[in-house]
Amino acid sequence: MKKLLVLSAVVCLFAFLTACNSASTDIIYKSEKFGFSLSLPSDWKDNYYVKESNDAVAIYHKGTWAKYGDGAGRLFTITVFNPKNKWEKEGKELQDMVGMKKIFENDKEVFAVSYPTDVQSMSSDAKLSQEYKQMEKDLAGIIMSFKLQ
Repeated sequence: MKKLLVLSAVVCLFAFLTACNSASTDIIYKSEKFGFSLSLPSDWKDNYYVKESNDAVAIYHKGTWAKYGDGAGRLFTITVFNPKNKWEKEGKELQDMVGMKKIFENDKEVFAVSYPTDVQSMSSDAKLSQEYKQMEKDLAGIIMSFKLQ
């Protein structure tokens, strides 16, 4: 009985350590321009494309973006409202129009996330569509990983 208990404890410890180790293989995306980071799942490696603009960072499914052109395959966008009062002028309206959500604010700026309001994957391309949909399942966890540097 003691051997079974010890064996069970070893198996549980191994499973715990393996799970902890796999979490550490996440990809850390850092926006130097806006000073934040996101943790992306390791299976996103080579499957995403980042486009930074004057006030936003958009993350795309790379395959869809490459095949169908700029704008296709967008998974989400983080928009930075700086100065902060820009959120009051523009962000609240976008909140109602496209479902933009505030994810972080400090004394000088507001960070908000938005998702596509139209179809971003082409159902005629089963492989790309499946990849996009798989990545889409990870979005809530990615947004929760937002950290200001």
